Amino acid sequence: MSRWRTRTAEPAGVPATVTWGLLGAWLVHDAEELVMIPGWSSRARPRLERNLPWVPGRVWDGLDVSPRRNATAIALMGVLMAAASADGARTGGRSGFYQAALVGFGLHSATHVAQSAVTRGYTPGVATAPLV
Repeated sequence: MSRWRTRTAEPAGVPATVTWGLLGAWLVHDAEELVMIPGWSSRARPRLERNLPWVPGRVWDGLDVSPRRNATAIALMGVLMAAASADGARTGGRSGFYQAALVGFGLHSATHVAQSAVTRGYTPGVATAPLV
């Protein structure tokens, strides 16, 4: 038996530019949300109530988000997405944290498309969701 062992190389994973692409895609998408969410519900409420008459009024009331609350939520998610992208870059994309964030972002984007289909119109985030 030989004293020297040969090491099998681990797969290289994905380049850091790919994992940082998650943060870039998130930035593009959330820039739309930052601009469009405040005030959207009050503008869309008549259409939503007409298209979805079974939804209680308190649900529509809960959709009104102040610009400050919207920006705070987006900033907190930005920290999370930056951390996930960094962890993905560190591990060649093999990090569970990065992979969960990637899947979560994809599912989040799908919900924008579904919301627009159900409400039969624009919902904040749907313009960039299919692109990113």
